Amino acid sequence: MQNFNNISIPETLREIADPKRTALLVYDMQQGIVPHVNEGDRVTAAVVSLVDAAHRVGIPVFFSRHYSLPLKHAGLAQLRSAMRFQRASQARNLRPHLLQGSAEYQLVPELLPGADDIICDKLGMSFFVGTPVEFCLRDLGIVTAVICGCVAEIGIEPTVSHAADLGFLTVTVADACGSLSEANHANAMEKLRQASLLAEAKDLTEIWHA
Repeated sequence: MQNFNNISIPETLREIADPKRTALLVYDMQQGIVPHVNEGDRVTAAVVSLVDAAHRVGIPVFFSRHYSLPLKHAGLAQLRSAMRFQRASQARNLRPHLLQGSAEYQLVPELLPGADDIICDKLGMSFFVGTPVEFCLRDLGIVTAVICGCVAEIGIEPTVSHAADLGFLTVTVADACGSLSEANHANAMEKLRQASLLAEAKDLTEIWHA
């Protein structure tokens, strides 16, 4: 740990992910999303290990759930996003997707939030847009956000960039982030390396022990 102008600057993963000032952000691990990622079962197992470790040492855990508006009330951004996700060239061919309360909107069954976990619904890509997460982290005195979930190239990248702009340190858990392909994952992790510390789930579970 460095000290400069009375500011403590963490250097190692152990210092950056200190449970006393760290939160775990679990991004969009939903039934309508996880099956589309490469090696979804392996990613899910890694995320479960992080959540279990966070619970053991009392780290706050925030889950995001993405949802879409009913097509009747979907605007331009919502329609274009749905067309990309559903690979539809015509908006009239869209089907309702990730509606609140639907089966695909729910978290995967392997991830059961604890009684003290926080679940945030969102329409945007960044975990911080339209949710109370920034307020909650600052109110708790959190310095570092450990980020995992799906999909790395779609939602994790903007979340990490946004966190940096907000002044948070981030740790991106590479093997606990799902991507649509192996190539996409490699590209996303290379981009994230510029703004975030990359780690593996086992590194954090070893640090977070009761």
